[in-house]
Amino acid sequence: MLFGILQVILVKIGHLVDEGVGNKIVELIIMIFKSQKRVTENGLICYSGLCIGLGERVNVKDFGEYLLWALEGDDEESARVACGIVSDIGAALKDNVEVYMSSFVPHLLKVLKSEDRDRKTKLQALNSLGDLAIYAGAYFCSHYLEDTLKILASACTLSLQTTEFQNDPDTLEYLEELRLNLIETYTTITQGVVDVNMQAAFQTYIPALFTFMQTLSNVKDFNVFISMAGLLGDLVACQGRLLEPFINQEWVRVVLESLRQSPNEEAKQLAEWAWERIS
Repeated sequence: MLFGILQVILVKIGHLVDEGVGNKIVELIIMIFKSQKRVTENGLICYSGLCIGLGERVNVKDFGEYLLWALEGDDEESARVACGIVSDIGAALKDNVEVYMSSFVPHLLKVLKSEDRDRKTKLQALNSLGDLAIYAGAYFCSHYLEDTLKILASACTLSLQTTEFQNDPDTLEYLEELRLNLIETYTTITQGVVDVNMQAAFQTYIPALFTFMQTLSNVKDFNVFISMAGLLGDLVACQGRLLEPFINQEWVRVVLESLRQSPNEEAKQLAEWAWERIS
């Protein structure tokens, strides 16, 4: 209860807290972890508030090992909160999060590769991976592109296996969310690929990615179409003329045209932007 209240306070007025007080709060959280001989969800939630409130001044160095313990542990709720904190740290440190990538990314990839982790935890890990790719895209792609693309390709295949779950609305909802998150993660990674000139490494995965998107185009999901339009535009910027055999398929035009005809002004603008890149 106390940690929950402290988190709310830190989110709102953390920018007024000096670095010394922030470090004392981190010490307090760590002391409680040690006394309970485990990383607690409440302590993690409190630290999340500290990240949001203090921003780039937050103490990651001393807290990092406990974050990794949470990611490795069998408490799925704590693991999900830890994944969220990785995103919070990325947002706080921006490109300076690069210092911690060698610690965070392997643990996130391990969660995604595991057959034993809860699917909600995997979804959160995927979100965090995408966030790190936003804030430190060049470093991310230089060190983790191949492993990440393999995992994403496998997840794309999984996300389309809906037939056997027609009577399971919870799983269908999860797969729908997974598909949307996959598109968003591909988008952030694509931007990083351009920054480090690793287009050639990405090319191997392009055919499967377009097969995935073509299948999604049959679902007629407006939110998915919006995300796909952004990814299509970025892919053209990334791969250039090499993408012509894929980008000139009829379903691409159908997706973009449906957005151009939408009453949603943001969707229209995004479709026009993607169309200009493709044309």
